[in-house]
Amino acid sequence: MALLFEEKVKTDRAAFVSKVKRIAAKYAINPNWIMAVINSETGGTFSPSIYNAAGSGAVGLFQFMPRTAAGLGTSTDALARMTAVQQLDYVDAYIADTIRWTKKKIEDYDDLYFMVFYPAAIGKPDDWQFPQSIYSQNRGVDQNKDGVITVADFKAFIRNKIPVEWQIRFLGKDTVRKAKIAFGIIASVVVVVVATVIYQTYHANK
Repeated sequence: MALLFEEKVKTDRAAFVSKVKRIAAKYAINPNWIMAVINSETGGTFSPSIYNAAGSGAVGLFQFMPRTAAGLGTSTDALARMTAVQQLDYVDAYIADTIRWTKKKIEDYDDLYFMVFYPAAIGKPDDWQFPQSIYSQNRGVDQNKDGVITVADFKAFIRNKIPVEWQIRFLGKDTVRKAKIAFGIIASVVVVVVATVIYQTYHANK
């Protein structure tokens, strides 16, 4: 089955997709989550050499910052010279390293993207606010334009970039759990309503 946005990969597509799937399997996550993060971070180009437009110095598929690149044993200049397939090794290394030091599992798409954007936000409630220090370069994430970026703002921002027909494939464990609870409540209400109608009809016809 084709991955989300894979048609945007213009060079060595088969090798790129295969590697994304291997990385996803390694962490037991949906490979489409990786594709969606890369699509968003590269402005849909899937270019390993694209630099952050706001001038942060970040580059590539996961927009690696200079300090992050150094922590992975490389540099932004070296990353920019790699092919997309080669740079996926650093996507893999970054995920592994972030899981190690945050001690957090990737439960859904939001968690994976938080690992790239701001790992400290993983597991935080929807009303949790990101530091103001990151606001100026990310003001577009502020969905209600109230001057702060919350976890809810960020989730809405990244999910708005996912085609509607793919949304169901992005359900994480917590979302699925909530959906099951909601379905159970709805089913219970339907049963009660149907039982009431049957009871009333029965007694009305006696």
